[in-house]
Amino acid sequence: MQDEMPDILMGRKASEVFLEYCKPFLSASAAEGRKDLKDVRRGLRFPHLIWNVFIMDELKGKPFTRIQNVRNSIKESGPQGEAYLNFWIKRRKEEFGKYRYTIGDFHLCGKDIHDFVMRVDARDPSNPT
Repeated sequence: MQDEMPDILMGRKASEVFLEYCKPFLSASAAEGRKDLKDVRRGLRFPHLIWNVFIMDELKGKPFTRIQNVRNSIKESGPQGEAYLNFWIKRRKEEFGKYRYTIGDFHLCGKDIHDFVMRVDARDPSNPT
């Protein structure tokens, strides 16, 4: 008997969705010749952060409160940092906004950026158990 997916996943594996969300970073990393999965994982921390603060702001009824904290913390990065932040916010909101779960942690398993599997811990933020 096959287990049913929880409704919050909307019929797709969380790892599949998060991998698709991160695809612009992964494609750019591969094009730049970045192969080491530890480096890739470090680079994915920012999209991971935006994924989670986006949903937490919405659930708390205070849109963009946490996003504003992130924005304030990257001011020293200048216009490039602001553009990078805006890219991930827009992507999360417009293309992945229907996914209402947080990503607790994620792991990359494999040889390099061209041969790996992503595993994620998806959580329903409205259900703390």
